[in-house]
Amino acid sequence: MLGMLFIMFRQYNALRSSLIKTFYRDGIGYFVCLSALALTNLVLNFAPGISSGYRFILSQYVKA
Repeated sequence: MLGMLFIMFRQYNALRSSLIKTFYRDGIGYFVCLSALALTNLVLNFAPGISSGYRFILSQYVKA
């Protein structure tokens, strides 16, 4: 995410394209939400007092 921000400010800051701004804004928002979910999942996995049924509530479902 930091690399994407660096590239945005370095290469595309001079452009005034609303399409590029929208791509970067949405991309940054996506990675912030993804990071928040991963952090919440980590906290729930290692928090004391969480029952085993709710331990992996934010994990991705993978069909085997």
